[in-house]
Amino acid sequence: MHATDLETTQPYATLMASPAVLWISPNLNDYKARFLDVLTSEGGPKLTVLAGAADVKVGHKYAVSEHRFTRINIAALKSRFAFSPSVFRKLYQLIRIGEFDIVLMPMEKKHLPVILFLWLLSKLNRFRLVSYNHPCLRSSDGKVTRFNLVLTKLLFRLYDHVIFYTEASRTWAIKERLIRSEKASFASNTLDTDSIWKEHDFRVNRSKPTQLLFIGRLVPAKRLDLLIEYYEKLRREIADLQLDIVGDGPAAEIIVSAVEHHREITWHGAMSDETLIAERMDAAHAVFIPGHSGLSIVHSFCYGKPFITLTGPGIVQPPEIDYLQDGKNGLRLNQSEDENVSRIVDLLTDPDRYSAMCDAAINTARGITVHHWKQQVESAFRFAAGDAR
Repeated sequence: MHATDLETTQPYATLMASPAVLWISPNLNDYKARFLDVLTSEGGPKLTVLAGAADVKVGHKYAVSEHRFTRINIAALKSRFAFSPSVFRKLYQLIRIGEFDIVLMPMEKKHLPVILFLWLLSKLNRFRLVSYNHPCLRSSDGKVTRFNLVLTKLLFRLYDHVIFYTEASRTWAIKERLIRSEKASFASNTLDTDSIWKEHDFRVNRSKPTQLLFIGRLVPAKRLDLLIEYYEKLRREIADLQLDIVGDGPAAEIIVSAVEHHREITWHGAMSDETLIAERMDAAHAVFIPGHSGLSIVHSFCYGKPFITLTGPGIVQPPEIDYLQDGKNGLRLNQSEDENVSRIVDLLTDPDRYSAMCDAAINTARGITVHHWKQQVESAFRFAAGDAR
């Protein structure tokens, strides 16, 4: 029997009781906590989360709230998580007394000592080691080298099951022979769409002035330099264009400087309150992040906003880029800067084209809701746990 997709695994999965899961999260930021809450609702798995310390210096926003899952905090930042003795002690204690069916550990190079430790424990404690991750390890510059491919394949062998962020990621990993199909599934990475849509109705923004929105951590990978550079060129073509920026982080000095030189740019700092974010999204006509985009694509689509980003040399995009269909629900720019500017101007100044893209954006979001994600994760968990039992 092959766990190739939801349709394949679901009939078998429904025979299994909800598994007990230890989810290790070296960085449990706000959006992760929200959808883990959804996972545990309505008969979901019995979930315990081992959460690393909050690293606010890199621009993450953490909200204090109650959770449905059991949360165990440990004083170790993500950057040092795999080298903290307290992490190994706590994991040993939890696994020894917890009777977990599944232990989920993200697969990253920096976590290798913990991964090996858990693999050894799995031989003694009969739990299934699972990961939820990208299709391949990358170098610090974002490149996929031969070494990365070999290491990915070796590490996948240590896991009993791997859940990929998107269907396309799973397909690619199997095609590259990094993993066998029966060990791989996918759960479309998303946000807590319920919390966004609970008090927000979709509408096409036809107001003035024209506004672009950047929302995300202020880090070099987002290419804030290009954000300001493109804004200055776009401003010459769209006289009333404004730029809203939501986020904070170590590269904030670029935004501080831009605000000093452009009164049409407004920096709101970091936000985790979805009500406040909704105000900025409603005012925006499109979301523009030139560099690493990730779940900002989903966030944009949830509000029916076309998403604009760059691809090509020097730009590393995560698996969520698969959701972005160039010319349909947003723009994947890879031409010269002048040509890219022209495409953005065309989108923002053509009412019919803009409206069609907004409709396509919200429809994309409706296909990757948190409930779809919950079903896919539960199916993968039950399949993996059932194999163990």
